[in-house]
Amino acid sequence: MNASMRDNKLNVLIVDDDLAILDLMKNILKGFNFNPSVARSGEEALQTARNDAPDVILLDLHMPGMGGREVIDALKAEPALREVPVIILSGEMLARRELDALGAVCSVTKPFDLPILIERIRSVSVRNNPSDS
Repeated sequence: MNASMRDNKLNVLIVDDDLAILDLMKNILKGFNFNPSVARSGEEALQTARNDAPDVILLDLHMPGMGGREVIDALKAEPALREVPVIILSGEMLARRELDALGAVCSVTKPFDLPILIERIRSVSVRNNPSDS
């Protein structure tokens, strides 16, 4: 159990190369009693996750350098991080088979529908932390 769960707040790592999206999502998630952290690149996301494993990762699929696909591959290769659920953030709708192939639990399209985003975060965190619900 990471430190954020002791405070009954889910630790959510938001990964996007767009600073405006990061700031907006961080402020929104704080308002819903989540503990958000941010990363502007795939490399930064991996380092942040290694330092404090998040409960959920919101991951932009298309970023310069290390993109979302490579981030998921790297997460799945690390025993301490392979079970962290990843929600893909994308401008396009992804089919279930695409999500399965990526190793993501679900996706949310940009622009975000806030109630759907919050429900998905809570839903995947409950599946991965059944004793915490």
